[in-house]
Amino acid sequence: MMVAGWSARRVPLQLDRFDCVVRWCWGQWIQEMSFTRRPGLGHPRKTSHREDRPIVRNARVQPTASSAAIQAQSGAAHEESGTAAKWNQVVFSDESRFNLGSDDNCARVWRPRGECLNPAFALLRHTFLTAGVMVWGAISYNTRSPIVLTHGTMTAQRHVHDILQPHVFPLMQRLPGAIFQQDAGLTRQGCHKTVFVLLLPFFGLPDP
Repeated sequence: MMVAGWSARRVPLQLDRFDCVVRWCWGQWIQEMSFTRRPGLGHPRKTSHREDRPIVRNARVQPTASSAAIQAQSGAAHEESGTAAKWNQVVFSDESRFNLGSDDNCARVWRPRGECLNPAFALLRHTFLTAGVMVWGAISYNTRSPIVLTHGTMTAQRHVHDILQPHVFPLMQRLPGAIFQQDAGLTRQGCHKTVFVLLLPFFGLPDP
């Protein structure tokens, strides 16, 4: 830019650099035809060559971008990479209950407009409980638990004996540093209070 005739004030404004930095680079270029620093000069490196690549790439794609904008873009990429690494340490678990009967206790109505209270258009439904099964499983970035089938009502005590002790504890012991994502359900809250001391190293934050 200086060779092209730009003034010593215009170049720092365009590059978003201090005047002294531009003057030093220009003087270095005049004396040695190079911007390379001699070994041992300046502050030690704070970024690796791998971290330098996105910074250089952003500077080439947007030559007029300020250093603050490039830093923000590079910082966002670094934060995204760090977030992915954190989520890779989380073990997610969930369960679903399936109804094995012919009716799921939901009323289904097919009616013309204005006939919402006409019982002729409502299907009959069972009012008693039907047989069902609960399916539980856990998964992480590079492993998963076996599928657990539980019949009947799931209580806090059954959750401890049927799921946590035989499946969750061994899984977490095989994954050093992993975080167990606990469910915020009432049943799980009760059993977590019972075994909180045992699972304390593995528990993460509850679901929002």
